[in-house]
Amino acid sequence: MPPTTLSRRIPLLLVATLLLGPGLAPAAQKTTPDKPTAPGIQRERVSLVLIDVVVTDRRGLPVKDLRPEDFTLFVDGRPVKIQSVDLQMTDAATTAAAPTPQAPSGSQPPLPTSEPPPPTPTIEQPGAIRPIPTGRGIVLFFDGLNCPRGLGAEAILSARRFLQEGLSPEDEVMVVGLGREFKVYQNFTPDMTAALSALDRVEEDPQIRQGGEDQTESHLNLQKELGSFLGGGRLTVASMGEAFASDDVRRMERFFAVLGALTGVLRTREGRKEVFLFSDGFPINPEAVYSTLHPRRRTDELLRTSQEASSAQVVLNPVSTLGLTGPETGILAGPMAWVRAASTRTLSALALNTGGVLIHGTNSHFEGPMRNIEEQTRATYQLGYAPEGEPDGKLHSTRVVVRRKELQVRAQEGYLWMTEAQRRERETISAYAAPELFRAIPVSLLVRTYLEDDGKPMVEVAIAVSESSLLLLPREGRRTAHLEAGGLLRSTDGKVEKRFSRSVKARLPGKADTGAGDLTLLVRHPVPPGEYEAVVVVRDLDSGEVGAARMPVKVPALSPEHLAMSSLVLSLPGSASGRIDLDKPGSGERLLEVPAVTPVFTADETVSASSVLYHPRRDPASGEASVILLAAIHGSDAGDRPLLSLRHRIPAKDTRDSFPIEFPLELKGLEPGRYELHLQAWDEVDRRGVLQRVEFLVR
Repeated sequence: MPPTTLSRRIPLLLVATLLLGPGLAPAAQKTTPDKPTAPGIQRERVSLVLIDVVVTDRRGLPVKDLRPEDFTLFVDGRPVKIQSVDLQMTDAATTAAAPTPQAPSGSQPPLPTSEPPPPTPTIEQPGAIRPIPTGRGIVLFFDGLNCPRGLGAEAILSARRFLQEGLSPEDEVMVVGLGREFKVYQNFTPDMTAALSALDRVEEDPQIRQGGEDQTESHLNLQKELGSFLGGGRLTVASMGEAFASDDVRRMERFFAVLGALTGVLRTREGRKEVFLFSDGFPINPEAVYSTLHPRRRTDELLRTSQEASSAQVVLNPVSTLGLTGPETGILAGPMAWVRAASTRTLSALALNTGGVLIHGTNSHFEGPMRNIEEQTRATYQLGYAPEGEPDGKLHSTRVVVRRKELQVRAQEGYLWMTEAQRRERETISAYAAPELFRAIPVSLLVRTYLEDDGKPMVEVAIAVSESSLLLLPREGRRTAHLEAGGLLRSTDGKVEKRFSRSVKARLPGKADTGAGDLTLLVRHPVPPGEYEAVVVVRDLDSGEVGAARMPVKVPALSPEHLAMSSLVLSLPGSASGRIDLDKPGSGERLLEVPAVTPVFTADETVSASSVLYHPRRDPASGEASVILLAAIHGSDAGDRPLLSLRHRIPAKDTRDSFPIEFPLELKGLEPGRYELHLQAWDEVDRRGVLQRVEFLVR
């Protein structure tokens, strides 16, 4: 991928932050060039679109003896040539039965369907399909966001029983959840003990169990009550509904962003991916729920998200956690019955478009239908089709027909033929929505708060990227990396307070043996006091790899009337770390040293600790200020180690209002472990104190 300069186009990271708006945000596996992959799976030129097909008999058992000539594929309503047909089977399915090379003597040929498809060229050299042993990626996705209160216990219990019943040895399980934020509880693992432990963490996590934000029922009741109180005017009710619909749209968009992020990461994994999505669902058109004046159709977002999943061989099997309160039971009446029916239709569309199955209409023991799906997908067919021309970025419908009676065929109903630009844009947006999934480039994040000279609260974001994870190319006698770095600060109510995105060129020493350290990117923004979430994304423009990170940020209200202190920062003087300021030169206060974004040190190092002290109170009589500074290392095993104890007097003639603090931190004698450095300042005139602390690790 050629390097891109800021002057030629807007960085994709900026596009992503603009698209995310309020309420949003594993290492990519290399694919072998000789193996056909679906659009977007590889960065090389795409050769085939892959269509996964599940074929079952009357009893719901997988059919394993079909031949290539039994399949016909329609794309956009027209029959197309099938380039390849593979039978992918788990070890359990392979040992149970395998197709014989020829049909048994005396057997009847397959009967044609009542409406045979038009003859089309298919596979040369027709014959039996030899099975390819393969494992599946099984994802347990717990959606606590789209619930009134949070995810119920039955979904987790059913998932636990499902895993305890066992899977094929080649299968791997991933556990993720969405509540107030997206979390990866367990990346893909064949170890069922690890997967079950992840379910324990889901069960104990209040962000999933109590993080529901679906207030549709209370909104409808409030709309009805206030509408009646205000005379029931349509304009009043509709305008109130606009605000409620806006809340629901943000929740829906956040869900689609996270689902798209998960799909983007699963795209890099070869083979079939079965996602069991535990969710209450939601109406795809929230405006229709509240009878607003300006209803909008939002089915395009649903279709695009599901067909992006299909393009990545991701199959969505929603498990409706509405239970028996759903519309099919008739228990609910009025608007909420319509809402539940619409929510179920949304989940049904996700299943239908990706070739999955919707599980609904039951309050418990979801593992039964889940097991049926698992058994049916132990043997699946994969059709390869080569579209003409280059990727066009459009949605294309697909339909698979099998020439044998009384068989059930389940396959995706379309795919998105993504261009390279679309893939990169989608990947970037996904990294903002779910940074935990993007670790191809290890990214560390540190956020420091301080005051500008005019007393304005500032946030400094430090992003550290290991030089060893970047593609450093020799240019003009130096090793150079081309990067895009972007980020955002989002408040707890979902509002994006600040965004930034830059293209940078990092020039490092020409010799590779000079010691690979961290490349640190720094950016500063004025931010009002409050609680935020910081998300950063870094893309290597030469390799195409992406890394992301997030962390909570608290910007304190540093009053100018009392003693205040900036964040305590550790650094390693004379380290090999490079530094790039993403701001304009000369803007804002500069740290004394490049911060140790990943504060991991050895016991023989001497670290520098620094902070800034602000506006100590002056004695009315003398005009002097006096501050006592105390510093100590705290560790559970080593107790406390005092480092600094001094009284600092500020004469009346020194009119400065801020004072830098820097002192050495000797680590010699510390056992390996985790420690905290505390720095306390006591204003002897104002009789007030402040404390800053920072964690670090000694190895």
